[in-house]
Amino acid sequence: GQASAINGQIVGTVLDASGSTVSGATVRILNTNTGFTQEAQTESSGLYRFGLLPLGNYEVTAQAPGFSVAKRVGIPVNAGATVTIDFALAVSA
Repeated sequence: GQASAINGQIVGTVLDASGSTVSGATVRILNTNTGFTQEAQTESSGLYRFGLLPLGNYEVTAQAPGFSVAKRVGIPVNAGATVTIDFALAVSA
C-alpha cells in the first residue's frame, strides 16, 4: 500500500468504433516531464493497466493493426490516483 501512495496508475479499455473490444492493441505511455515510457498489450477484454507510475503528465497512445492511432495528451497522474483513459479506435483508410 505504501508504494501506491507515491505513484499513480493509468487504466482503460480499447474498443473499436462499434464498441467491440480490441484484443492485443498496443498502448504506450510517455511521461512528458521525465521521458519515462512504458508499453502494454490489451487483454482479450480490451483492458490495459499501467501501475506504479512516476507522477507527472502523460501522453497515452493506442494502436492496433487496421486501426488509426489514437492519442491523448496532458493526462495528469497524481499520487495514489487511478486515471481511466478509454479509446475508441477508428478503422484506418
